[in-house]
Amino acid sequence: DAFEVLAESYEFNNMEGPCLAFRRATSVLKSLPWAVRCLGATQDLPCLGQHTKKVIEEVLQCGRSFEVEELLSDERYQTFKLFTSVFGVGPKTAEKWFCRGLRSFSDILTDHSIHLNRMQQTGFLHHGDISRAVSAAEARSLRSIIDGAVHCVTPAATVALTGGFHRKC
Repeated sequence: DAFEVLAESYEFNNMEGPCLAFRRATSVLKSLPWAVRCLGATQDLPCLGQHTKKVIEEVLQCGRSFEVEELLSDERYQTFKLFTSVFGVGPKTAEKWFCRGLRSFSDILTDHSIHLNRMQQTGFLHHGDISRAVSAAEARSLRSIIDGAVHCVTPAATVALTGGFHRKC
């Protein structure tokens, strides 16, 4: 989770290199079949640079990353996180709105000078539903429906549930 926050922060600041580095580190750590309990266990793993290892060490020693905690309490990060949670809103639009002093959905929706495109209109309209977590049971049910439809077209096809439920199902 710490690396995802750091990657997102670098993305919000348009720093592609560090963003990609932390996304790769996140993928490497998520792919492990075991939990990292000491820094030495990461020695031979790919895509873990100095900054990444510093964060791992801090989390192992202190139970948290102070850098990540600082980011999570930063108004700019919080506002970008909120705005980019809307379908159709990326970091550039979030930055534009942030620089205009907007900090909430109501600020955006009541500002008559802001013209939302169709994706953003849809994003705000359905934000609650889109951002709601899907239960594992709902994911399995949807997979069953998709599996049935796919097998009607291609009986030999394989359907794999991926994403947040991959490790939980």
